[in-house]
Amino acid sequence: MVSAEEIDILTELIILLQPFEEVTKEISEGFKGTCEEFCELFLAGKVPYAPYWQHVLPFWEKRNNLNVLYLKYEDMKKDLPSIVRQVAAFVGRSLTNEQVQILANHLSFESMSKNKAVNKEEHIENKRRNNLTDYQEGKFMRSGKVGDYKTSMTPEICVKFENWIKNNIENTDYVI
Repeated sequence: MVSAEEIDILTELIILLQPFEEVTKEISEGFKGTCEEFCELFLAGKVPYAPYWQHVLPFWEKRNNLNVLYLKYEDMKKDLPSIVRQVAAFVGRSLTNEQVQILANHLSFESMSKNKAVNKEEHIENKRRNNLTDYQEGKFMRSGKVGDYKTSMTPEICVKFENWIKNNIENTDYVI
């Protein structure tokens, strides 16, 4: 299980769902609204991959079980080689320092964001060719920066999210 700062997740969902109309049409009835409207739907648990906390908290509660590995995106960004070692140990593999570095380079956001398959560039291009989208950026992966939501969300939305997070974790030992 990999989790990330909740507000960053919302920002990525907004970016993700706008260009992929078949996903939004299938799951959220072709959402075509504002960022603020999408945020309200996310907070209400009415978008794909929601309600968020019903997915995350059960895994958090099991994080100490031997068959569960709970990772946070923020930790991956801080020290990906350590996470690679942690995953390898979890699956019973030992890696040399060189293997860890090769994997960390390959799995880095910078490397993955250049991968056309990961970014669904061919899928978007096919939709453009068939006039099924006017989305022009062509990348599934956005910035990869922790806390980047602050550049694309209003302070009011951020406050709503902070309250939502506080309310959902107040009776748990979940650590942000």
